Amino acid sequence: SSEILSRLKEIPKDKYLILYCETGMRAQRVIKKLEKAGYTRIMNWGGYKRWKYGLVKDTEATYTKISVKQLKQMLQEKDFTLINVHIPYAGEIPQTDLFIPYNEIEQNTDKLPPTKIQPSSGLT
Repeated sequence: SSEILSRLKEIPKDKYLILYCETGMRAQRVIKKLEKAGYTRIMNWGGYKRWKYGLVKDTEATYTKISVKQLKQMLQEKDFTLINVHIPYAGEIPQTDLFIPYNEIEQNTDKLPPTKIQPSSGLT
């Protein structure tokens, strides 16, 4: 997570961030840190060990859980930053933009891009 936090300027706030790791727990911890840094378009893809079963959307969360099928569709017209927060590093999904270990996210918020303000719609 410190790598993510150190690279926040590289990650646009106007695009969706999709985080994943082995079980989804580390990704969730990073999401909390990203929210503190002002990111609002965050999705937790959960743990790759569960992908074949799909993921359930949590309506109480400030992020959206997505299925493998949904991610595949989203990757066709990618307009988000995909961050791998798993440690130890165990490879990546194609089109992953950043690898920032979950426990280093707070130290890497500057690596995520700044939020863009759109007058007609507010913060995106």
